[in-house]
Amino acid sequence: MSEAGQQLDFVALDDEMTFIPNRHFVLSASTVTFKEPGQVLLVRNTKYNEAFYTLPGGRKDIGEALEETAVRETHEETGYHVRLPPISIPTRATRPRVTERRRRSNSSLHDCIPTPTASPLAHGSLLADSASTTKDFIADPGTEPVGVITYNDPTAEGISTKFRFFYYATLKDANLPPDPPSLDHEERLEAEWVTVADALEMLRFEAERQAVETVAALRMGAALQE
Repeated sequence: MSEAGQQLDFVALDDEMTFIPNRHFVLSASTVTFKEPGQVLLVRNTKYNEAFYTLPGGRKDIGEALEETAVRETHEETGYHVRLPPISIPTRATRPRVTERRRRSNSSLHDCIPTPTASPLAHGSLLADSASTTKDFIADPGTEPVGVITYNDPTAEGISTKFRFFYYATLKDANLPPDPPSLDHEERLEAEWVTVADALEMLRFEAERQAVETVAALRMGAALQE
């Protein structure tokens, strides 16, 4: 809700809004998965006319949370069990109230996605247990997406806008070998661990390279604060 007296250009806002019917978009989620010492998990896709490297991920199932999608798809495509650890991500998302945090701590996601704890804002102040309405970025440790890309899905029939969310992930147990990938053989995917520098050279799409760079910077910032 706008503050009293704040000016809003409703005409411009109306022009900017676009309604996309549900049959014309798809939600998907990917992970930027790291393991020490600073290696990134990529997938080599040989299904199409040109082999290319990409980040693991895929479409959301009906009724599934995007965080669950990211974890599930990464396991299906690579065989690795991953988790989404809290990391300080500047976000415009609001803090959950106490009751919501308690509900999340009892959900099925809790094993892979820990409930974040509140910390001071980067700018301004806010009671730790209240929902935020500030315009400042919140920098609490959490599991918010590190970014999103949008594009027209070339594999869909007709017009279909894909919204692909990226999450920072790590291995649940670095000592465990991967399971056999559970996707159909026709998917033709191969998992590889590479350095950040190699990932930035190997990834076919610039948007994915930006996702890796973003997570690498977040990890470096977290390490400097320790």
